Amino acid sequence: MVRFLVIRHGETEWNSKGRIQGQMESPLNQRGSDQALALAAALAEEPIDELWSSDLDRARDTAAHLANQTAQRLRIDTRLRERHFGVFQGLTFAQAKERYPEYYEMYTSDDPDEAIPGGESPREFQDRTTSFFIERGKDRDYNNKTIAVVTHGGVVSCLYRLAKGISLTAQRTWQLPNAGINEFLYDRGKWKIARFADVSHLEEALDDLRCGQAAA
Repeated sequence: MVRFLVIRHGETEWNSKGRIQGQMESPLNQRGSDQALALAAALAEEPIDELWSSDLDRARDTAAHLANQTAQRLRIDTRLRERHFGVFQGLTFAQAKERYPEYYEMYTSDDPDEAIPGGESPREFQDRTTSFFIERGKDRDYNNKTIAVVTHGGVVSCLYRLAKGISLTAQRTWQLPNAGINEFLYDRGKWKIARFADVSHLEEALDDLRCGQAAA
């Protein structure tokens, strides 16, 4: 069995302003840095065998605190990036709706193959991100290991859907708090969720429930 500790990055400046980050960069704010430190302290005693992160700064900066705490080498995989939101990136959802009403309607539709211009469709995004976890779960060298992964809200959501068998057309109802700990177990092709959205180590954490999808 492979145990994945999957973590959304700490809060960023754009998180606090409700902007769609996608694959654009926005630094951790002070609360986000504090969350990263609290996360590292909470996982200090975990038997982490490997530490992975998205290449985007907000995830890498969060993971760096965990790397320092656990003395694990930080590994990067671009498949762990957030979904590319095309022309919406950098805008609030209200701005996206006002500037691109046709694309906004497309974004909120139930078609998993519709992509915002310049961005990824929900299906493309899920296929990209879940391939990382499936690959690691199937690799015999990863048997009976604990792998920590610092990534983004949308990636956590994709893995949650996979584990629960929830379709891409179903509206999101689960929370994706900054620096929340989510524990997924992979055993011979089957997924189980041991804990989800655990923020017991934090004083405060923002969720990213907007329009039923994540843009963190």
